[in-house]
Amino acid sequence: MNDSTGVILGALTLLLFVIVYVWYALALAAVFAKAGEATWKAWVPVVNLATILSLGGFSPWLVLLNLIPL
Repeated sequence: MNDSTGVILGALTLLLFVIVYVWYALALAAVFAKAGEATWKAWVPVVNLATILSLGGFSPWLVLLNLIPL
């Protein structure tokens, strides 16, 4: 494997990540619209998790548990 192959694989991985993130955010925006929340919250990673937790009846402060390394 040479340098150009690594660059191509890295670019394809980044492209796949962006496609999956956009798809996930669009799906969350639809869920948030039906739940009466602002759809911009679907595009902010920490805020969307806090909103999902609050819609499920949990405390949004549980997001802070993601920041504690195990």
